[in-house]
Amino acid sequence: MDRNEKHSDRIFWIMQIIFGFVIGKSFHELAPSFMYPFESVLLTLLLATISVYLSVIWGWVDFSYALIEWPYKFRENGWEKFRFLIDVTTLLLYSYLVVYIGRIKLDPIGYIPEFFLSLFIISCSYLISALLSMKQYGKRAAKWGLIIVFMVLYYALFESYRRLYGLELIPYFNDLFLATSIVLTLLYRIILANMTTRKRIVSIDVDGVLADQITEVLNLIHYQNGIELKYSQINNLAFEIPEIETDIGKELTRLQEQRSYFVNMPLHSEAKKYIDRIIKKNRVVISSSREAKTDVWTKRWLIANRIPYDEYCNLQLRSKQDGIVEYDVLIDDDLQIIETFLENTDSIAILFKQPWNDFDYLDLGNYIKSKRLFIAESWRGVFLILKKLKRFKKA
Repeated sequence: MDRNEKHSDRIFWIMQIIFGFVIGKSFHELAPSFMYPFESVLLTLLLATISVYLSVIWGWVDFSYALIEWPYKFRENGWEKFRFLIDVTTLLLYSYLVVYIGRIKLDPIGYIPEFFLSLFIISCSYLISALLSMKQYGKRAAKWGLIIVFMVLYYALFESYRRLYGLELIPYFNDLFLATSIVLTLLYRIILANMTTRKRIVSIDVDGVLADQITEVLNLIHYQNGIELKYSQINNLAFEIPEIETDIGKELTRLQEQRSYFVNMPLHSEAKKYIDRIIKKNRVVISSSREAKTDVWTKRWLIANRIPYDEYCNLQLRSKQDGIVEYDVLIDDDLQIIETFLENTDSIAILFKQPWNDFDYLDLGNYIKSKRLFIAESWRGVFLILKKLKRFKKA
């Protein structure tokens, strides 16, 4: 667990304790409203309690999920501090709603516009938190469009209550508006639950798929020895260079001891553009077989290139292809890893085409025919393949 996650984890438990205390204490104080719910005086109190509890408990669930899925990263993005402050504000608004039930208990037919205004303000804070989350994690972090729709609906509920109260046009006026707030909360949750979820897990290799690990080696060989090699010539990662008694693999190993090599590595063309699209409907795991000591460099490279992802895994070479870690789709440039992965899982693989894997795929013909193996010549090709795939295992 990195430092960001540790900070986020501490905040998570503090907020959980506060949520639990607020809900538990209010439930104890309001228990009588559940004993005789249909008495005329208590019905209003019951509806208010249900409306608040639905909002608060689902808000609690939302916050818990958000901090697990989108932990605060204070050191990477200054906006994360504002997101934290907005989330604290939301918690205080929920506490206000719980306390406000006491006001309704004293006068069930009284004027209670603050209750409906609070629901609107909470939806506003949800929107702000969502937009701030998107600055760190991209569009996948929030359904901001849905939040705006219900923000408008909550405001319409508040305005309608404020304008119609006292006109005596509707019997059980407070009860009707409280019931409407319950319906809106339920409707929001039902729509949210049925919106597209990212169940498919896609593993993306770093070297050769995301990152161009070869060009810098070729540039260095040319600079130091005057030998000019083209990227397309490297048909094997152990490609020999007899003039200087070395090969690409040895040069790669030597460069991998240097931080600058990792943090300045070029990004393959259009990788970010299409990962931004892929992550909207798929969970993206960046899987690397690099030495563990280089993880911090790799993560800095991912941040510098603004590559969105859900999880980063440093895997032993065998873990990736043997099914020890479950992926629905593996994207890799290593033909041997691809083949072993297909043999040991029932998942799908995409071979990212490179000069060192541009061979006759006859041995893998059965996987191609059964549509478990696809060949992509570019990141656009990867995106189009994933877009067409219908078959995947549920997470």
